[in-house]
Amino acid sequence: SDFLKETSLRLDALMSGRYDGESIFDGEGDTAILSAQLNALSRRLEKTMESVDSERDRMRAFISFISHELKTPLASLKTMNELMIDGKNMEREQIEEFLSRSGEDIERMEWLIGDVLNIARIESGAIRFNFRKADLAELARDVVRSYIEIARGKKVEISLNVESSATVFCDEKWISQAIGNLLKNAIDYSPEGGTVSVSISRSETYAYTNISDKGTGIPQEDSSKIFQSFYRGSSVGRSKKGSGPGLSLAKAIIERHQGDIKLKSSTERGSTFTVELPVRREE
Repeated sequence: SDFLKETSLRLDALMSGRYDGESIFDGEGDTAILSAQLNALSRRLEKTMESVDSERDRMRAFISFISHELKTPLASLKTMNELMIDGKNMEREQIEEFLSRSGEDIERMEWLIGDVLNIARIESGAIRFNFRKADLAELARDVVRSYIEIARGKKVEISLNVESSATVFCDEKWISQAIGNLLKNAIDYSPEGGTVSVSISRSETYAYTNISDKGTGIPQEDSSKIFQSFYRGSSVGRSKKGSGPGLSLAKAIIERHQGDIKLKSSTERGSTFTVELPVRREE
């Protein structure tokens, strides 16, 4: 019958990856029911394959990102190791410089691997957040203290301004991690002699943490994608270095707290990341 012929052709199309056609048998009875089920199957398969394609693209981006980000410090470590082995008459200052650079490369890889693992754990639901009442200004102060030496090593100052205190309901460890990632990002892209500004304020419903730098800024075409896990950005501006997965991890953490991260940036004035967290109302 015509119905069986069309059904056979439709199944062939589905097996070939073509999901755009639909059976057109209307009315009542078994043929109409089967036709409707076939159309529903087609739409479900199309959505499933879109999801598979998206995950495939994400995996390719992950592999490309990791290979690029690890290749550079590993190549540097390999070169320095070979030079130290061959350099029997190396000066002490040269050896100290090599060791210092090696430490920086190792630290960079530790940050990268840690952020990637934490993103995977959060996205898979493996992390259980321990929510409790916390003073956001105190958390920010602790984070700033922990990054003072890192900033000093890059000849960058950190300023903290608390406009008003704010109590939030959060996991202190993970909120500190999110703020720390944003602060580290700002330090990394600040010029020598620059200042990273951190400010805390609030409204009736939200507490705000602003982290600003005077670096090269983020090109407009990258702004909407900068929080993607393994997005490396365009070849200009700060994104040429790649922000790593730190911004993506920060966003994942904030979103688990029913908050948001917003970005304002220009290549002339630098960037400001604003973390918004719901204010806990006192009883």
